[in-house]
Amino acid sequence: MDTGALFAPATVGFALRPRAALRLERTSTALQAAGLGLLIGIAGTLTAHLAPTVPWWPWWSLGAAVAVWAAIRWARLKVAWRWSGFSLTGTDLWVRTGLWSRHLESLAYGRIQTITVSAGPLQRRFGLATVTVATGSY
Repeated sequence: MDTGALFAPATVGFALRPRAALRLERTSTALQAAGLGLLIGIAGTLTAHLAPTVPWWPWWSLGAAVAVWAAIRWARLKVAWRWSGFSLTGTDLWVRTGLWSRHLESLAYGRIQTITVSAGPLQRRFGLATVTVATGSY
């Protein structure tokens, strides 16, 4: 069975999330990798000065693992961004998310009780906001 049609109904045209959302997620990944790299560098330097007999290669290996993690996440973010999206039809809000585990949600406008919009400092810098839609059901 082709499950691709289940997550992309023919009658619904999905819009991608804003490109700035991808830039924000990639910036966050770069900052996380830089922070982890800095912590690893400090720990390696302290270890080298306080215990010179301890081998240096575990710190380089850990730094390389962080670099590989950041590169894989960087590429995965683009694929996930292309897959996720939303659509506003005449009666429903459709939201499509997930890279490995895909989700498609359809929410009738009549069931929406509250909509919350929030934006942190980085989101405001990129012109983005988080929109949370709540219904009376679980």
